[in-house]
Amino acid sequence: MTGRSGVIVLDASAAASLVLPSQETPASRALLDPNSRERFVAPDIFLWETYNLVVRYARAHKTNAAPLVEALASLDVEAWPCLTRRQIAGLIDLGLTENLSLFDAAYLALALDLDAPLATRDAGLVKASALAGAPCLDLR
Repeated sequence: MTGRSGVIVLDASAAASLVLPSQETPASRALLDPNSRERFVAPDIFLWETYNLVVRYARAHKTNAAPLVEALASLDVEAWPCLTRRQIAGLIDLGLTENLSLFDAAYLALALDLDAPLATRDAGLVKASALAGAPCLDLR
């Protein structure tokens, strides 16, 4: 399921379900179809969020982070350029209206801008996507 743009907006929770064995779901496994032509995109905060997940996971499981970093890199997520101060401020209304963090609002805004589905495991983001009219791939 892709929008007209042929992309899927991937949030950090979705990425976690693709690279962390403890977070994997049948829906996340299906998203990694090797025959798929979709590409993943995300706002630039994706890199900070996902690498922070790696740090937390590696610390909690006393494991090497390198394989997780490689797994994230293999997803080939295109991080969209950093937003300006004005663009970030513009997300405040979306965050308030949809009861989202500013980070989650950035993912939803990108999905809406690209007319692309948003892949997430976040229940609040699934609900907000539906209310905003954005297609959503619920990976829970």
